[in-house]
Amino acid sequence: MKIREWMWLACVAMFAMQVQAETVVIANVQNANLRLTSEQVLKIFMGKVTSLPNGVKVKPLDQPDGSVRDAFYLTLTGKSSAQIKTYWSRQMFTGQSQPPAEASSAEEVVKLVGKDPNLIGYVDKALLKDNPVIVLLALGGRGGEEDF
Repeated sequence: MKIREWMWLACVAMFAMQVQAETVVIANVQNANLRLTSEQVLKIFMGKVTSLPNGVKVKPLDQPDGSVRDAFYLTLTGKSSAQIKTYWSRQMFTGQSQPPAEASSAEEVVKLVGKDPNLIGYVDKALLKDNPVIVLLALGGRGGEEDF
């Protein structure tokens, strides 16, 4: 393999590791004492839970389609983006639940979560300043279980 190809593969691998390693789940500062497990985040983002452990209603907020979103769901569920889209198609068709609202950018996720105590999102940790707060630092997945 040529050096150029090795460098390209190394860059892609580093980018993929960076996307997963620095993605954090965030909530509004009004939920500053909130800490969530990966299982709780999974249930929120897959439409199985609509309230936080403290009783506050919760609305998940997705990033736009792309590598951060794909890595988030792959880490959390063990499923590809195509499998997640299929899941939501079934949920909507049967009337069970709706997918999370989608922000136009990672910056918008931070902005919207900072304004609404009911929103929860995920972003690159580097985007955070003072507001909102991190409620889950390290994502741990379920590894591809069939039913969310």
